[in-house]
Amino acid sequence: MGARRDHAERYLFVTVAAFAITVAVTRWYLDLTGYPKIGGGGLHVAHMLWGGLLLIVAAILPLLFVGRRVLLLSALAAGAGVGLFIDEVGKFITETNDYFFAPAAPLIYGALLLLVALWLVVRRSAADSEHDAMQAAVDATRDGLDGRLNALDRDRAVEGLASARASRSPSVASLADQQAALLTSPEMDALLIPPGWVARGQAQALLERVLPLRLERALVLIGLLLTALVAAFSSLLLLGLAWADSPLIISPPEGPVEFPTEPL
Repeated sequence: MGARRDHAERYLFVTVAAFAITVAVTRWYLDLTGYPKIGGGGLHVAHMLWGGLLLIVAAILPLLFVGRRVLLLSALAAGAGVGLFIDEVGKFITETNDYFFAPAAPLIYGALLLLVALWLVVRRSAADSEHDAMQAAVDATRDGLDGRLNALDRDRAVEGLASARASRSPSVASLADQQAALLTSPEMDALLIPPGWVARGQAQALLERVLPLRLERALVLIGLLLTALVAAFSSLLLLGLAWADSPLIISPPEGPVEFPTEPL
């Protein structure tokens, strides 16, 4: 799979937030405006198509450009695209294309919770391999050239190179030393910018105070269990409705009917 991307948890958080906000805003807007339709003459441009377009944009941007801004835009487009797409899941699991299909709600909620669970795993796992550290240093160097590197992120990248600089491989250790020298050079110092609110760790500290790790895991676990229960109940309800809509029909036999003459 390759090295883990530096600040991966931030980009994933943007995706999760964009997903949740898009679904909520879309439902609110459609309800407020009376579910308008874009199109005419028998055509209807569903917002799922706009979601697909955003997903294409999210996939193409990192292929064409580099930098944190591109990754941020890609994460934002991916979350919004998935939100617009999955919002219409009810149409694609029913024969009548029912947007208001009730069991679609737990499916959407379950998808959101799975993304949140993935974000928690990524957020709590450390990228501590030599390969990861050297790739993070490459990203930091690129950010410096783009004028988007602050001293805190630079120092964190240099500290992460400690294991690579002590590598048993002379080539890896030499490259790591050169990366550290480049990041701490006067030329790089001249390109540094002041650290922002997120870089200073204030956002992380606020999140830790508002939502501790144990509470995060408990909420996600409870949410997944509730979603599973709702999905199971919805499935049983659908089976009951399907059985009621298709009652057992017994056709009369053709031809004469013979009854036994001996008592049973």
